[in-house]
Amino acid sequence: MSSKSTLVTSLVIVVVVFAGIGAALFIANPYEPSRVAVVAMEPGFGDLSMADQVQEGLDNLSLDVSVTYVGFDTTPADADQLLTELAQSGEYVLILAVGNKFETSVESVATQYPDQHFALINGDVDLANVVSVDFLVEQGSYLAGVLAAFLASERLGYGIVGVLAAVDDDKKITALVDGFRLGVLEANETYDLNITLLDTEYVGYYDNDDVAGNMTVDLFEDDNVTVLFTPVRASMHGIRTGLEAVNDTFYERVEDEIEDEVRRPYVIAAEYNLDYFGTADPQQPVDPSWVVTSVVVHSDWATYDILYETLWNRFPGGEHNIYGLADGWVNLTRFRYSSTYISDESMQAVKEYREYIIANNSFPEFL
Repeated sequence: MSSKSTLVTSLVIVVVVFAGIGAALFIANPYEPSRVAVVAMEPGFGDLSMADQVQEGLDNLSLDVSVTYVGFDTTPADADQLLTELAQSGEYVLILAVGNKFETSVESVATQYPDQHFALINGDVDLANVVSVDFLVEQGSYLAGVLAAFLASERLGYGIVGVLAAVDDDKKITALVDGFRLGVLEANETYDLNITLLDTEYVGYYDNDDVAGNMTVDLFEDDNVTVLFTPVRASMHGIRTGLEAVNDTFYERVEDEIEDEVRRPYVIAAEYNLDYFGTADPQQPVDPSWVVTSVVVHSDWATYDILYETLWNRFPGGEHNIYGLADGWVNLTRFRYSSTYISDESMQAVKEYREYIIANNSFPEFL
């Protein structure tokens, strides 16, 4: 097989499911648990992005059912071969692909193997043996843009907001960027924040820490960015390296007599909760964090639901579910390590925009 197996987890659990006044007891065979294949973009699990969010759903599922899941990482170019090999094996009750870049491959292989169940996270394939889940990521990034505009206007710096994204030909990344930029512009106009929004820059890769780190330094030091939005997929380690360099060499206390006036680099992450990742020690996080918040897409919830139904012989084939801010499927994280420097005014603005978008299913022209 061309792609390497990255993770095998075997779990044996007894589940009691209550319905009304009765109860049904489900005991999986501990010797032959159901097998699930999870296919993600390289580097797979550990990407600090979509794959890790899906893995949270798998870990939560381990509390409720008996299942063996095997992780594979691949590229869009090699996905057809990998998915074909997995389907041909007949070993998996479900093949779950993570990312819209796999849409074409899932559709092609699922058509050839109509008896194999497939799931696609963050995409859409209209086939009876495929369940698709998509997310209105732009709704979450819009709120992030509103917050970034306020933060750039309030914190020590030049009032400049930047965007550093992975690639320019991925529709989900484009949606994240577009939503964020609209949020910045809306808040700037409505609240007269006097913010400058720079053109979006691209790493050019899904996974290149060196390039991402260097570009982060350039944006903060040369372009004087105050807040940076970073939907860079698996390049977040590079962002962290860049933030460390910027913090060490450029951001110093400007006015010694003002105890709280410290200029720091701030970023907003995407597709996984990385709030802890900007703290002094991510292994033992304590506020403050350079990562203000994260635009989280709850693919973990979707993964849990799909696998749970599948393992109970209720595979939701042919469904295409789309989720947004409503019920929290797309949202900002809870500012666990940044609440000390985020203003009440900005939090109130984010709350009002969120309520408007949920009520109207659209962005306001001016709030």
